[in-house]
Amino acid sequence: MSITKNTAKYIMIFLGLIIFLAAYVLVYMEYTDKTDALNKEIKALNDRLGQLGEYHERIPGYEKSIEENKAFAGEVLRKYYSAETPEDFIMLAVDMENTLGTDISMLSFSQPEPVYDLTAVAETADYTLPAETVTLTAFKLSSALDGTMDYGQMKAALDFLGAQRDVTKLDSLNMNFDSSTGLILGSFAVDKYYITGRDIPEHQAAIPFVELGKDILIGS
Repeated sequence: MSITKNTAKYIMIFLGLIIFLAAYVLVYMEYTDKTDALNKEIKALNDRLGQLGEYHERIPGYEKSIEENKAFAGEVLRKYYSAETPEDFIMLAVDMENTLGTDISMLSFSQPEPVYDLTAVAETADYTLPAETVTLTAFKLSSALDGTMDYGQMKAALDFLGAQRDVTKLDSLNMNFDSSTGLILGSFAVDKYYITGRDIPEHQAAIPFVELGKDILIGS
C-alpha cells in the first residue's frame, strides 16, 4: 500500500499534534499543577511567616506583661507563709495584749485543713522553654481567742487582725457585755492561711528572746 506525499505530510502533522497534546497533558499540565500547589504552599508559608513576625514583634510586650504579673503574684504570695503554727496564734494573742491592753484568757487551735489545690507555673527566666507546672496547696489553721476588753479595744482588735502581715481573717466574733465591770467578753474565731509547694524558706514563728533563770544556779 502506497500513500501520497500529501497524505504522509498530513499523517506526520497529525502525529505531531498527538505528541504535542500528549506532552501538554502529561508534562505541562503536571508541571502547572505542581507550580500551582507550590505557589499555594508558598502563600501559606508567607502568611504564617507574617503571623510569626507579628508575634515576634510582640515578644517584648509579652515579656513585660509576664514580669508585671510575676511581680503582682509575688506581692500577693508574700502574704502567704509556707506554714502557720499554734505559736503564731500565741504571739498574736501576746501582741494583742501588749499593744491593745486586752486580756486574752483562753486560746485554742484546730488541725490544719486543706482548702484548695492550684496549678502554678514554675519560676523560669527562659521563656523559650515549655512551662513547668507545680501543684500548690492552700491550708487553713483556725484558732479561738477569748478575752476581756472595752469597746474601744474591741474595735482596735479588729483593725489589729486586719493589719497582720500574713493572711489572717476574722471568721466570727461573739460578744457579751458584763454589766458588773462594763467590759466586753469577746470570742474571736480567727483563720490563718498558708500555701505549701513553693521553694521558699520554712516559716518559723517570730518569738522574741525571753531571759529565763538566773546566772547563779545554787544560792540566792
